[in-house]
Amino acid sequence: NWIDEIIYGLINLVHIFNPSCIILGGGIMKQAYIIDSINKKIQDRIMESFKDVKIVSAQLGNNAGVFGMAN
Repeated sequence: NWIDEIIYGLINLVHIFNPSCIILGGGIMKQAYIIDSINKKIQDRIMESFKDVKIVSAQLGNNAGVFGMAN
């Protein structure tokens, strides 16, 4: 259910802003099945003209804040 709620929010963002890529961060995104599930489900529910959007996990994962603070 959590993934479905995230997908509905992402679909709205994609339809409003038409981004080429969305980067999702946080510790939970280390689980590869979550990104795979989000990508699969969003492609099934998004309008055809927006299907080229890529959804990826942040490379720094849950450590982005620590790296930002260090700068």
